[in-house]
Amino acid sequence: MPEVFVSNHMKQQRNFVHYKRNKARINLSEKAAKKFSDGTSSISFYNSATNPKHRVKEYSLLLCLRIKGLNQSTTPQSQKILSELGIRQINNAVFLRADENTIKKLMLVNEFVAYGYPTKKLVNELVRKRGFLRKDDKKVPITDNVLIEELFTEFNEKSTGLGCICIEDIIENINNCWKPDVAETFEEI
Repeated sequence: MPEVFVSNHMKQQRNFVHYKRNKARINLSEKAAKKFSDGTSSISFYNSATNPKHRVKEYSLLLCLRIKGLNQSTTPQSQKILSELGIRQINNAVFLRADENTIKKLMLVNEFVAYGYPTKKLVNELVRKRGFLRKDDKKVPITDNVLIEELFTEFNEKSTGLGCICIEDIIENINNCWKPDVAETFEEI
């Protein structure tokens, strides 16, 4: 049997072991949360320390940053989740709205990312200095308000609530992603 087939088989076995380990870790934390849900202070501290669901407020703004993990060293499941979140490279950051699905994804790729609550000042600086928009499947840096107006004209016509016509609107909509009327605009951004 050629060496290529043997090495591919070994990679598949290693990836399967990583997948099982991550799945078992999530199941254990969920079981522990169910088992110790009587509300005592030590138990609630245990839940907040081990389960990210208890540390993250629902529908709040999160800044997620990829801190490690080359694509060769991650499992295919982790690669797919990181790609869905939009953080394919180390030192990439993305703003996320913390719903249940996002928190589950973050739990699976917890060893490759760092996440937390950004301040308004940090959101402002990141969007102005490092902000990009997608235009015709290309990343275009946010340079002026004409580009923003051009990209969001169709969305602004459809939306009944708040629209985006300048960089300040983008920053405001990112900061207020927890409000129900801004959720649709946040997803579009």
